[in-house]
Amino acid sequence: AGRAPIADILSLYGKAGIAYLSDDGAVLVNGNEVASGSSDSEDLALGGGLQWDLGAFGIRGEAVWVDAEDADKAMM
Repeated sequence: AGRAPIADILSLYGKAGIAYLSDDGAVLVNGNEVASGSSDSEDLALGGGLQWDLGAFGIRGEAVWVDAEDADKAMM
């Protein structure tokens, strides 16, 4: 994570990390499970935003992008 001041009380910041994702799913037909699956992944996460400092506190607005490769695949 890093910060770059724009003014005395305003700064840009960025961060990078790993997102750990896990999901489990099941297909039910008339209340009976007919299929199930699960998926685990570790994916790149990047974020950034703007921080307004208010003394000991601050307000932050941020956006985060996660490269979740299997997020668009159905489990069946």
